[in-house]
Amino acid sequence: MVGPSGDRARPATASGAWLRQTRVDRGLTQEELADHTGLSVRAIRDLEAGRAVPRWRTVDLLADVLGLGREESSRFEDLVRAGRARRKGEASHADLDALLVQVPSTGESGSRPQPPRYRPAQLPHDVTDLVGRQREIARLDELAEAIADGARPAAGVCVIDGPGGIGKTALAVHFGHHAVNRFPDGQLYADLRGFHVGQRPVAPSTVLGAFLRSVGVPAGMVPTDPDERSALFRSVLAGRRMLIVLDNATSASQVRALLPGASGCLVLVTSRRRLAGLVSRDAAVRITLEPLDREAAIGLLANTIGRDRVADDPPAADALAELSGDLPLALRITAEHVLAHSKTDLRVLVAELSAQASQAESRPGGGIGPARSAIAWSGHGLDPTLARFLQALATTPTLDITPRAAAALADRPARQARRLLDGLVERGLLDGDADGRYRLHDLLRAHAFERCDDRDAQGRAERRLSAGRMIRWYLAASVAADRAIAPHRHRGPLESVSSEHELPVFASHQEAAGWCDREAANLVASARHAAARGEHRAAWQLPWALLSYFDLRKSWDDWLDTYRIGLAAARAGHDRFGEAAILTGLGRLHYYPRRFAQALAYYRHAGGLWREIGDRHGEASILNAIGNVHLARRAYGAALDHYGNALAIDRAVGYRHGEGVVLNNLAETHCDLRAFERALDYASVAVAINHETGFRRMEAFSLCHLARAEAATGRMRDARGHFAEAIDLAGLIGDRQVEAWALDYLGLAEAAAGARREAREHWLRAARLFGELGDPQGADVRGRLALAGRTDPVSGRSRADRLHHRRVTHISRV
Repeated sequence: MVGPSGDRARPATASGAWLRQTRVDRGLTQEELADHTGLSVRAIRDLEAGRAVPRWRTVDLLADVLGLGREESSRFEDLVRAGRARRKGEASHADLDALLVQVPSTGESGSRPQPPRYRPAQLPHDVTDLVGRQREIARLDELAEAIADGARPAAGVCVIDGPGGIGKTALAVHFGHHAVNRFPDGQLYADLRGFHVGQRPVAPSTVLGAFLRSVGVPAGMVPTDPDERSALFRSVLAGRRMLIVLDNATSASQVRALLPGASGCLVLVTSRRRLAGLVSRDAAVRITLEPLDREAAIGLLANTIGRDRVADDPPAADALAELSGDLPLALRITAEHVLAHSKTDLRVLVAELSAQASQAESRPGGGIGPARSAIAWSGHGLDPTLARFLQALATTPTLDITPRAAAALADRPARQARRLLDGLVERGLLDGDADGRYRLHDLLRAHAFERCDDRDAQGRAERRLSAGRMIRWYLAASVAADRAIAPHRHRGPLESVSSEHELPVFASHQEAAGWCDREAANLVASARHAAARGEHRAAWQLPWALLSYFDLRKSWDDWLDTYRIGLAAARAGHDRFGEAAILTGLGRLHYYPRRFAQALAYYRHAGGLWREIGDRHGEASILNAIGNVHLARRAYGAALDHYGNALAIDRAVGYRHGEGVVLNNLAETHCDLRAFERALDYASVAVAINHETGFRRMEAFSLCHLARAEAATGRMRDARGHFAEAIDLAGLIGDRQVEAWALDYLGLAEAAAGARREAREHWLRAARLFGELGDPQGADVRGRLALAGRTDPVSGRSRADRLHHRRVTHISRV
């Protein structure tokens, strides 16, 4: 094992050397570290010298006091784990405990608690009339049974391949619902978009991030490094029995990082390619789908058009199945078309489909054979408005669409757009779900895309206008969501963004964030599409509008992806405001994982641009952000200087919102410095200003810092009242995160006052809320709960009372 100096060391010595170097980097003496953690100076010396290996509670304490980021904490725990294993003669191994911690028991055992269990159920709705796949389902049943019996040493992998439209996804999803009881820990589903026109295949790292959050890893604790994500995913699934469906994979490498490492899980991969590497290297079972046999194909037709109609003319039904190539997608489209012409004789419809098939065969690049014929036949004779709408829909990069977004695309009211969508559903050209979202099958999208004639100048212009309207709609809707999530932040040009079409209305920031969750893939695709079209302004404004959402959800991949697009677009468009805005967001992106050097570089670059263009709001926001970095590093003097300069600008320009934010951060800083009388002054004014500006979230924070200062100066009755007011306010605005922070602060105040039972009750509520939110601050609270019952032999106080309370609650207000 290599220590900080690069020398190979014993595991215990390595963890001690790492601890010593980190302490020195933080500017702490051994005495200061001992004071902040409640450990003795001798204990710190023994740990750093490698004479002792810390217990896990001590690891949590040291990580909290040293302000370790995710990667630093993981490194420290790996070194400690190796030291413990060496001493006990056990093999060390990485597990989820390095990142997920539940409320530990208060016993003396040094064992780590088990991670929380989440049971995701992500499979799309089942195809209830699946026919002709009994043999394939039987093979999948055998594989699932072998996994359940432990007959396979690793996770079971099955590749379901075949041409487009043959029913791969339907089979995988149907079997998933069929076998749900065999995988009691849940089902994960991801569309890898390997063959989606207009969108890139999804990166494995992005899927891993979503999967990890789905199984309970807090968003802030999901590693940014792809290899670390893959390793953590394997650790999370160890010992679990889960079904994973990876739909529309384009390559074996796209899939390999998403495979569990241990037995007990089944992975179903669908692809138009054979993915031979998964069979040869990963022992995957292959199921290659063929067209349905004729009896099953006619049965599928009968399920839609009615068995009586099939029985009335069996030869015509047989001919429809043959012309559809016995392909499930083509059969469903054919059946919908027949159903829409219920008064037309089947033989007439057979003749029409036969003629369409002849035309399809005569065109070069036919490719999809019978499916192409069925699609073209179903689309033949479409109303011109519906035909143009289908082509516009096919040329957008969105994965799915809602009636409101479709209204912008079609330039019609939402109710008319819904009728257009339903018209395509009736013809089998579009899928709709119970949530009001509509989606084109890949083959339908490709066919409609191919039908777009670039020689038709009018049609090309219409499609360009349609795409532009939809991009503007997504931008305007994102701004509306941002106003609900963070109503007072500095938006600049975003304030004038609008759409002539109906936007979603958000009653709370939870509703706005939920909308962003559902539309995330479309929003990222829209930003990329805007950049590709040369719409530089929209390409940087979309990520800028999503900043508050990214800040809330910590969606690292989408955040970084869109901001890279935005930065290039702003520079291509020579937009200095846009460049400053995007650099500011990139600074915040690096601030949260505690990459402070990178965050400062972005912030300082952005600050220079804000000053260059004379945007005082932006300049003050950067000063506040840099102050936050210094506060996180405990460079209190530098933090106070930056906050003071930001406050001066806010007051000079009369920006009361910014003033309230900075005063809140000053109150927090002085609480940390134990200058409680100064903290009282700042917090009192911050409460008043934030109430005046209606910034309820910040008002609740300021009430917390006011209460902290009151509790520390012996005014516990007032403190309890203000804590209660903050908790009530958080409940009123539906902000569970602020409520959790307030409860945690109240727990600290009660613990310091000797009310340990009350402190524990508040911390338990805070830990539950943080856990539900996936907020990494929950680890701090659980650490305090672990120490709540243990007293200091010198002072007689609970050791939890002496924890230096470090968190990132100071606000980056842009």
